[in-house]
Amino acid sequence: MILEKLQRLGMAASYDSCGGGKEKSYREWGIPAQYQNFIYNCTQTSENVFVNGSMKSKYKSQKGVPLYQKHETTVAEKKDLMNKMNDFLPHAKEERLNKPNKCLLMKVLQDNTCMHDCKYCVNSGCKNHKENLEPEEIADSFLHLHKQGYLTGLFLSSAVHGDAEKSTEKMIASAKLLRERGYKGYIHLKVLPDAPTHLIEEMALYANRLSVNIEATTTQGFSELTSTKDYKEGILRKVRNLDSIKHESDKQSKERGETRSNYFCDIAPIENGKDYRFKSFTTQIILGANEETDSDIVSRMNSLYEDTSLYRTYFSAFSPVEGTPLGKKDAESKAREHRLYETDWLFRIYGFSKKIVEKGLNEKGNFSLCVDVKQAIASSMPELFPLDPNTAPREELLLVPGLGPKSADKIMQVREEHKLNNFEDLAKHGVRLRKPKTYLALEGRQTNLFGF
Repeated sequence: MILEKLQRLGMAASYDSCGGGKEKSYREWGIPAQYQNFIYNCTQTSENVFVNGSMKSKYKSQKGVPLYQKHETTVAEKKDLMNKMNDFLPHAKEERLNKPNKCLLMKVLQDNTCMHDCKYCVNSGCKNHKENLEPEEIADSFLHLHKQGYLTGLFLSSAVHGDAEKSTEKMIASAKLLRERGYKGYIHLKVLPDAPTHLIEEMALYANRLSVNIEATTTQGFSELTSTKDYKEGILRKVRNLDSIKHESDKQSKERGETRSNYFCDIAPIENGKDYRFKSFTTQIILGANEETDSDIVSRMNSLYEDTSLYRTYFSAFSPVEGTPLGKKDAESKAREHRLYETDWLFRIYGFSKKIVEKGLNEKGNFSLCVDVKQAIASSMPELFPLDPNTAPREELLLVPGLGPKSADKIMQVREEHKLNNFEDLAKHGVRLRKPKTYLALEGRQTNLFGF
């Protein structure tokens, strides 16, 4: 009976992006068929909070230092991190489940009966198969699967059944019960629209990550999706709440002497119900369910990253659900979703400004589905290229398609040691040049691929 609930509520939760994939989890980890509706492989996403999270935190903690001057993780440090990870992950009988650094999340809704009328959502359109899980059912099933090695964490969301307060309290009860039973691993809870601030603060006591889905980027675009939610008060104010709690959580972590702020499991002593476990928050935007342009999305992303400590943005290309008001609307292209992920990367990893990112937009305010965003930006700046890698500043090197932060810093490191005379000199230092050499010139020489 509980398994059937998990399967249905897992399918209902699949519309809420966390960057994970189910098909890959079947192939790589051999998850049994009866669990495939609600177990996601998130090993290559930011939900993976074990070794990858720790490695990234080492780089982020050294702000202003070029990547080539930053601390490289030693073999001994990696082994130490693996050992810490194993403290949270029981050894599975099936060896394929004991691969290092796995991240398999149980992803379900606590309840799929919703009071809201979101036009795209399966939970508002479906009148049958209404289910809910009690906190004890979630805790029992999660710990059973965790003990067998099928799970490393929980991603718990819910429809708003009755009101946001009651639904949020039920999610908190589930997370709290897991902590009281000794679980110290990863929990991600979804903040519901209109959830009271005091309950969001309580969620932060038990969850390592929280998220609130803004779904749209403008008030008008949001009104196209639902008539029962308030965008500014019910959604954007929750983002502000999370940002405020994040600052308080960082303060507590510092007082506890934690050095790895992105290592989300409880490696430091944490008192249940008193200390924040919360370390980061994310959001999600639906693409193609309304008339918003990529320009609208870029503006909202920029303001969120500039004004808050938002960790990252997820995107979900609209897919019609039979029985909903948008059930006959065309599905959004996955290529558009990919372009927005590229944009998010340029904001967060490359440090591009809104002004630079907007250069990649076309006259309709959208990114091309055929050309990656960074290449579109470069094509809009023909006066800048070709660049001489011997003299170009770092911010200009980052504009070269195919050059990332590490490659740009490697070029700067090599040119400090000696002048770059040919492309082979860069290649032997590990700089990939298939794309970049079209935009670079050395000693006046340049490949004939350049075509602005």
